[in-house]
Order: sequence, then C-alpha cells, then structure tokens
Amino acid sequence: MATEPEFREEIHFALIVALANLGEFESALEFYQTLNRSGEPSRVGSWTTRSGSFSRIINFGGDDLRHRFIKAYKDAKKLDHLLAYLQKRYEKKVDNPIIFEIVAEIYLMRREYTQAAEAYMLLSRLQPHNVRSFYYAAAALNKSNQPERAQTALNEGEIARVRYASGQWNQSSLRLVALASICLQGEIYDATIQLLKSLFEKYICRVRTAHQHRDQVKRKTRLHLRLPLR
Repeated sequence: MATEPEFREEIHFALIVALANLGEFESALEFYQTLNRSGEPSRVGSWTTRSGSFSRIINFGGDDLRHRFIKAYKDAKKLDHLLAYLQKRYEKKVDNPIIFEIVAEIYLMRREYTQAAEAYMLLSRLQPHNVRSFYYAAAALNKSNQPERAQTALNEGEIARVRYASGQWNQSSLRLVALASICLQGEIYDATIQLLKSLFEKYICRVRTAHQHRDQVKRKTRLHLRLPLR
C-alpha cells in the first residue's frame, strides 16, 4: 500500500503527464522541481539497476523521476518542444542544475554526444560536487571522437571524486560501479578497468579485515576459556 508521500508524488506526476499532453512546460517543470527537491537527487537515496544492452546501469535517487519526466513528453510527442523550451533557458545559463540535467539526458538519449557533453560540463561547473557529471561528460566526449577532451573531463572527475562527498565516492562500492558503468557506456575502457580494479582491491581488503577480526575473536575466546590454540 502506498504511503502518503508516495501517493502525493503520484498525484503530482499525474499532473505532469497531463501538462505534457497539453504542451505546457513551466508548470510541469515547477511540479518536477518540487518532487526533485523532496528526493534530494544530489545524494544517494534508493539504488536501483536497469539492464542495458551491455552493462548494468545504477540509478541514483532522482534519476527515475527525471526518466519519467522526459518519457512523459516523449509519449505526448512533445519532446522537441520541451527541449526547445529548456534550450532557451539553458542558453541564458540559468542557474538551475535541473535544467542542465534534463537537457543533457535528452541529448544523450538522442546520441547527440557533443551537445550532451556541453550540458554535462556546464552542470559540473554549476555543481562541482556532482561527480557523475564529469564522467558523463567524458563518456559523451569520447563517443563524439574527442578523446583528449574526454581525458580532461575524466581527470577533473577523479579530482572531484577525491575532494567531495567526504570520501563517499571512494568508499561506496555502488558508487564506483556507477562510475565504471558510465565509462563502459562511453567506451573508456582503461578508466572502466581502473575503477573495477579499485573496487576489487577494496573487496579483498574488506575480506582480509573480516578474517583478521574473526581470528582475533577466536584467540580472545580461547584465551578466556584457557583453551590451547590450534
């Protein structure tokens, strides 16, 4: 049974779908921003995975809502109009990361990689703590045959990964898998391998730590019971 917040969210989204079918943008975007703020998409909320053609894609909290928002306009055959509306605000460099995220995803979905990379780079300037934006920019640049710029974006992403989120980007296995998935989609294979190696090393370290802790507990228990070590 849906909770009250979930029920309220579905009502809001039903209104967004209705507005999409009417070709209305401003009000729909306001509803979307209300839902997006409540979910705090810049943080990791719930994690879900969806199958890609050659990878597993990990979604952050807020991603599914953005996918649904774009799909509502696509289903209403108003996606071009939505993009034109957002593009006007985007070209004015409006200080709203939500617009950059939607524009970037639409371009990425259409495989217009140069435009997607531009939007993701602007998003990374606006939100330097948004580590994924650097990696998405790198992936899009690499897909548009700009490997040098892709490497620059990747380097900036690595710096952001170390600098921001209090080390969460280095400690969370799912976050590392998310970045590796983005690199794989962008055919940046060296970075994909490095991220997966880092993930594997963390796993081995955790296993060793767990074994050491288990051995310490066994020693303390035997010492307490005055049993001979084996």
